Amino acid sequence: MGVGGHFWDLLKPHARFEGCNFLRNKTVAVDLSYWIVQQETAIKGYTRNPTFV
Repeated sequence: MGVGGHFWDLLKPHARFEGCNFLRNKTVAVDLSYWIVQQETAIKGYTRNPTFV
């Protein structure tokens, strides 16, 4: 999915740098669905029979 258009341009004036310590003792969620789809697409050209992979 993602965010398109000029949304990030609107947020840029309000952005600030935070180091990794900012995330200490916090729960972080990462949506891996895009990366999984990209990996599946890249592998598809190399596999002959994906049932046995």
